[in-house]
Amino acid sequence: MLLAKVAWWLFFAAHICVLLYGGDLLRLFTGGVLAPLLAFAFWKDGLKKQKLLLAALFFVWLGDLGLLMGEGLAQDIAVGFYFLMHLVFTGKFFADFQQVRKPKIPIGSMVVWMAMISVLIVGSRMCMAQQPWVMHMLIVLYGVMLITNFSISLSVTLQRESISYFLQMSGYFMILLSDMYFSTSKFCGSLPYPLVLGSVLYFPGLFMLYRSRLWLEQAAED
Repeated sequence: MLLAKVAWWLFFAAHICVLLYGGDLLRLFTGGVLAPLLAFAFWKDGLKKQKLLLAALFFVWLGDLGLLMGEGLAQDIAVGFYFLMHLVFTGKFFADFQQVRKPKIPIGSMVVWMAMISVLIVGSRMCMAQQPWVMHMLIVLYGVMLITNFSISLSVTLQRESISYFLQMSGYFMILLSDMYFSTSKFCGSLPYPLVLGSVLYFPGLFMLYRSRLWLEQAAED
């Protein structure tokens, strides 16, 4: 399926160009194609047997469509779909952690977790003071889940010398940075090109996450 993977990267490049220079309908098409094309690219690499990963990619697709439809309710619903996607990977990362021979949380992971949580809490209080408290709490909960997922993935990577775990952690970190950039732009004041720069981090991160996750699932079966 090398051709499908090459096609995915070409569509990704086209999507970035469309975000910069194209119209709303065209960007909805290019952005909406990426998640299904990613599923097709990894179908024979074992994705067809991974029901939870397929479900997560379906949630990604729905979230992408909602995000690209513009401001308002569609973007709020998109966050809900992304939450479900991250929930799937919460289960995957904790399963990885339990498979470590003597699982523990390294000091480095704890420091990273506390630092990022502190930034999240302080930033949300500064930027979301005018938002309804329900929205405030949901965004904080969403952020805590992403940071915890990343910290668990980092903990596993530090304890298992494997390129697959490193790529998985790196891909998830890119998605986390993408969400942080977009959320900062949305709630704290406009940052330059939030969709463009967010997508430059998000989609390659998603590709790395699925590539490495399928390698890990295959290794577990062997």
